[in-house]
This record gives sequence, structure tokens and C-alpha cells, in this order.
Amino acid sequence: MEQIRTVRPGDEERLAYVQTESWKAAFREIVPAEILAECTALEPAIVMYRRLLNERFGNGYLLELDGKAHCIAWWSEARDKDSAGCAELICIHSLPGNWRKGYGSTMMERVLTDVKKEGYETLVLWVFEKNTRAIRFYESFGFVPSGKKTPLPRCGRRNVLQGAVMCAKKAAHRAACSDFRDYCACKSIVMYFLVSLKESFS
Repeated sequence: MEQIRTVRPGDEERLAYVQTESWKAAFREIVPAEILAECTALEPAIVMYRRLLNERFGNGYLLELDGKAHCIAWWSEARDKDSAGCAELICIHSLPGNWRKGYGSTMMERVLTDVKKEGYETLVLWVFEKNTRAIRFYESFGFVPSGKKTPLPRCGRRNVLQGAVMCAKKAAHRAACSDFRDYCACKSIVMYFLVSLKESFS
């Protein structure tokens, strides 16, 4: 039986494993193979999550099945100045073998419930424009495109996807990434989505 709990220090390896395995499957048709291989290295992801957990950044969740992590999610107050007063869904990932089994939907329902309890009326997120599977999933919960797009930030290769998923602005990206010295030329685009919690999730 699945159980969702909030994350805590010590969960970084489980979080990193779910994220990197999810990215390998979800982004293989979107991100160049060389960059994806670097971005899905496990150790940098562990370091990132350890830092986020120690800094108590945002709100993270683990969905466990028989004590094993199967799905993760993270949200916080929106960091984009154009979205002041909104919440931001930073990520939601499931292990590829769990896709279409309802774990992602269960996690999204938990996130929407908690975001609404905190008093937010709007939740925003960034998603690769070519990630049609994810877009269909978000739209099933009432997310709609805002029409706002931005090039993927140029950033350290190992952290390019952290930048895309964690944020789409360099200033916010700096909080999740530590290496800006190496650059990549990935030109994937992310699209901004909105959902009114008051109207579509009550």
C-alpha cells in the first residue's frame, strides 16, 4: 500500500535515485544524450537534495510502496518575480516502471491539497515544451499554458536539468546549482503553466 510522507534529512539518496531514473526515461527524446548522461549522474543529485533538505527549502514529499520510494514531488513559494504570491511546483517524478499506475496522480492530489491549505490560489510550473506526456498529465489537473516561454538557461552541464526543473530564471537557478563555469548549448524551451486552485480544485 502506498504512503506519502514529507521528506527529511537522510532521504537524499532516495530522492536523487527517483529523479535521475525518471529523467533518463522522460528526457531521452528531448535532451542530447551526452548532456542527459551528465545530468543524470547520481552523486550530484544526492548533493543537491542533501543541500535542499538541510536548508529546509520548500516542501518535499516521498510516495513509498512497501517502504521503497516510487514517486517524489517538491513545491515552494514561486521564485519568479512575475509570479509573486503564487506557489510553484518544482518537480514531480515517478520511477519509469510506475508510470500510468496512478502514483503521480496521487502525489499531485496531495500537493494541490497542501498548496491550497497554505492559502495559495495559483500554482505555477515549468515544463519542457516537447514533454507532451507531462503536459497531458498537468492538463488533466486543470493546468493551462500561460503563453510564457523562455530558453533553457545556459548553465553547468551537470546541472542543466536541475535548472530547467527547479526554475527557469538564473537567479533562482543559482540556489539549486553550484557550477556555472561549464556551459552547454541545449536550446530546449520550457513552458509556463497556471492553475487556479479556487476554481478547479475545491
